[in-house]
Amino acid sequence: MPSGVPGAERLPAGVQLLPVPTPFPVGAMNAVLLEGKPLTLVDCGPVYPEARQALEAGLRRLGYRVEDMELLVLTHFHVDHTGLAAEVRRRSGCRILTHPLTDPWLKLGPGSDRAEFAERLFRRHGGPASVADAVGDSIRWLWGFTESVHVDGFLDEGDQLVAGGKTWDVLHTPGHAYGHVSLWDRSSRGLLAGDHLIAHISSNALVDPTDPASSELVRSLPLYLESLARVAKMDLAWVASAHGEVITDHQALIASRLARTEKRLERIRGLLNGGPATAYDLMRRLFPNLDRDQLFLGMSEVLGHLFVLEDRGQVTPAGSPVTWVLM
Repeated sequence: MPSGVPGAERLPAGVQLLPVPTPFPVGAMNAVLLEGKPLTLVDCGPVYPEARQALEAGLRRLGYRVEDMELLVLTHFHVDHTGLAAEVRRRSGCRILTHPLTDPWLKLGPGSDRAEFAERLFRRHGGPASVADAVGDSIRWLWGFTESVHVDGFLDEGDQLVAGGKTWDVLHTPGHAYGHVSLWDRSSRGLLAGDHLIAHISSNALVDPTDPASSELVRSLPLYLESLARVAKMDLAWVASAHGEVITDHQALIASRLARTEKRLERIRGLLNGGPATAYDLMRRLFPNLDRDQLFLGMSEVLGHLFVLEDRGQVTPAGSPVTWVLM
């Protein structure tokens, strides 16, 4: 039965996309049902009435219920993918698997200190206190769409997972999130890519701490570029993204993403030619019209590019708040 997702007809039998609405600007999230033993759901949507209703309706259309799920795989910790995980397990008794680096985030629920991290990040990188507070409020709102959940086991690079009657190779594809995993089906030359690759928008390499209790930042964009380059070398006939259409020319899409990154790196270098600047200053110059709920995305975008330039020996940070200078 058609899912309404463009390109879904290219997927092999037994791989079904279930679009689930979210209250976020990114729009619907494609949960994936893998039919066969064990009956598997890959990602599940946020704690949001419309998401729950759509998930139930999508499963019912295919002859299943939430209660039938035997395995739930979570590609990464973002709440549009994981919010309903605890409910799915309560209703089905399914096992939950994810990457070890994702697990600490899943233990967080509404009211977690994730907002405090975002506030500190903005203050450290030049954001006024009022802006840092607004970002914190946005993150608190975001984390209201999830529920704490404990996992039953881990998936990591090199593992093989039997799900939906197929054997999938587990790929650790960090960048968008530190513990992001993708599932590769060698037989159909396909990839369940989560948020690693999206056709209509670039996957923001979000700046996070290495775990919720740490102050050490993940250098997300450098990691993401490495993951993209790796996937670009793969022989794939289809890539099922967690948002939007099925991708059929991943190499061309990745090439365009890498070219866009180089243009943005050059733009930031040009801005720094005018003198030292904080990441917040650069964000406001690059993205002058961001609303409150996009500020963390904008800061992640700028810091990620600065990390790439730093790795290339072209910029260096100093001082408090952190100011970036061309070398």
